[in-house]
Amino acid sequence: MKRKKLFYGDTIHKRLVSAFLLVIISCLLLSGIVSYVALISVEKNKTEVEMISNLEQVTQNMDRLFLSMCQISEQMMQQGNLGILLNSYLTTQNSYELYHIKKQICTDMVTVAFPSSDINLLSYYNYNTQRNIFESFTFKEGYDFNQVPELIRIGDISYNGFHPSFRKYQNDMVISLKRESKFSENISGLIYIEAKLDLLGYIQTRQNDKNSKKMECIILQADKKGNICYSSDKDIFPVKKDFTLHSIFPDGKEKGVYGQYFAVAKTSKMGYTNLLLIRMSDYKRELYQWFDRSLIVFIVSIVLLYCMVFIIHRIIYGPLKIFGKEIDKLGEGSFELTDYDSGVLEFNQLFEQFNKMKRQIKKLITDVEIAEKEKNQLEVEKLIYQINPHFLMNTLNSVHWLAKSHNQPEISKFITNLNSILAYNLGKLDKDTTFRSEINMLQNYIDLQKMRYDFDASIDVEEGPYLDQPTVRLLLQPLVENAIRYGLGDQGIIEIRIFYHDVRNYVVLMIEDHGKGLSKDKLMQLQEPFRYNQDSKENSGIGLRYVRSMLETYYGDKAIMNINSEKGRGTKITLLLPLNKEGS
Repeated sequence: MKRKKLFYGDTIHKRLVSAFLLVIISCLLLSGIVSYVALISVEKNKTEVEMISNLEQVTQNMDRLFLSMCQISEQMMQQGNLGILLNSYLTTQNSYELYHIKKQICTDMVTVAFPSSDINLLSYYNYNTQRNIFESFTFKEGYDFNQVPELIRIGDISYNGFHPSFRKYQNDMVISLKRESKFSENISGLIYIEAKLDLLGYIQTRQNDKNSKKMECIILQADKKGNICYSSDKDIFPVKKDFTLHSIFPDGKEKGVYGQYFAVAKTSKMGYTNLLLIRMSDYKRELYQWFDRSLIVFIVSIVLLYCMVFIIHRIIYGPLKIFGKEIDKLGEGSFELTDYDSGVLEFNQLFEQFNKMKRQIKKLITDVEIAEKEKNQLEVEKLIYQINPHFLMNTLNSVHWLAKSHNQPEISKFITNLNSILAYNLGKLDKDTTFRSEINMLQNYIDLQKMRYDFDASIDVEEGPYLDQPTVRLLLQPLVENAIRYGLGDQGIIEIRIFYHDVRNYVVLMIEDHGKGLSKDKLMQLQEPFRYNQDSKENSGIGLRYVRSMLETYYGDKAIMNINSEKGRGTKITLLLPLNKEGS
């Protein structure tokens, strides 16, 4: 074969690359301009939507916790379950009862707060003693209920904004509820409930890629009158009288620029307002980052695109062109094999496969010519195959009528049985073999063999529907033939029994003789159905091998063939053939 090295024309390459780059660069520039204009608006709206969404989550969770604390306070009032126990505790003088009531109050305070995992602390505060009567957890030293920022007051209930927890060993930010209550005729006090609200869990902060610092977010809260009563950063936004919601949004809107910050507000249905503020530099930071990164990506994309076009031209266009020429040559009838080195493994394999296809096509053409020559010979052999059995059966029929005309009934019966067996074995009779047809052919075969050998055959067949079910052709004849040839013995008796075992759902076929039996080596040899020595003149056991092979083909591994034999005591062959409940 002639080896060729592929070379590529520079002019075609330059034109292809120039046209490709011109189209792609134009598309990239147009897409970049359109996407930049769109992304400015999208990114701005994205930041605002995130801020508003986060603020709404904080406000909704505050409303939910205020409602939950209000419901708990109802149970702690004088008419509630806990309030009734508290009155009993304050009025009972019996020490034993006091102990049990105190224990029950402590248990019920935990039970009341259990449904809401955010409830952090519950207490009854006595104005007279300036101490807590009951508390679910220990309070910090120096706590003061008057220092919490009040957002709304409805009747005797005060809803308070963010402040540090009064619970000992905790520094979480909480919101709380205070409710005035009269515990007994002489004692007035306060119900205090606080709930945790994880601000960082709702205010999503994003990373700055340059300095890896978090975007600064500041939370403010305004009460129902618009006064700012809480600030998460009092150094930048201190809480003072003249600092109101109107100072941030003088036009009454809920978003806008306040100094160096962009702010959004969300007013609760209860009347208070939450505000979220971020620096303007952070607000626009991602737009600047997007522009810088987009420019870098655009430049890198152009360089990579040029490299990609160049590589594609070198490794794909050239080999495909050569491959097209080879196809044209094949179409013209040329089967010349040529080895191309394209420098790419896949293309080299493709050329090799193409050469292989040429060889196969050439071989197929030769095979077709040979097949045409052999077709006539095959037809002749087929006719001979059909004519020879037909001729043999016609000849046997002629012998049958000749014996009958010369008053030879034994010969006539012999020929009749032989003809019937031959037609059955060649498939000239029933196409589907059943147990009944096998038994009938077996009877004919035994009658035929009795004319040659002196023996008795006992056939015990249990009548039943199973006899009409399909099975293997020539199943019993080879087994009985072996029994007649090797197992007659001195008694000259062969016992055949066929019946249906309903419990195990098997057709059982047993063939037993009383002859000389088999040695252990011979028995092991018969267990291997495909061990057949073509050089052997006798090949004893071929019938058993045939039966075993046909059973494996027809029944798979569901049929069982068992051979029991002992030297000098005969051989017994048992077949277990499965049937389903419908008999198939």
